[in-house]
Amino acid sequence: MHRQPTEEELQFLSSEILNCPSAVAIEIMRDHTNLDWRDFVKRIDIPALVCVARQSKVFDWQGSAWVGENIKGAKTIFFEESGHMLFWEEPDKFNQVVAEFVTA
Repeated sequence: MHRQPTEEELQFLSSEILNCPSAVAIEIMRDHTNLDWRDFVKRIDIPALVCVARQSKVFDWQGSAWVGENIKGAKTIFFEESGHMLFWEEPDKFNQVVAEFVTA
C-alpha cells in the first residue's frame, strides 16, 4: 500500500488474503512471474479498463500503463495516490471509474 494501513486494516486484509487457497495463490504468482502475456495483450479486442497505481511497490506503474496502451481502445485510468491496492486506497475514485466503465 502507498500509505501505512491501520492495525485494524492490516488484520482485515491479512485475514482476507489468507482466504485464498494456497494452490490458487501459487498459480497466480507462477503466472505473474513466469509467463509473458505481451503478445496476447495486443490481441485483446473487447472493452477493457486498465487501472494504473502510480505508487505500487508490487509492479512498476509503467507496466500497467503499457497494458492500457496496447489494448486497442482500452480506457486507462491513473490512480496517483495508490499502491497495489488502489481499490482500498482510493475507493471513491475506483468505484466511480468501474461504475462508469460498466454502464458505458
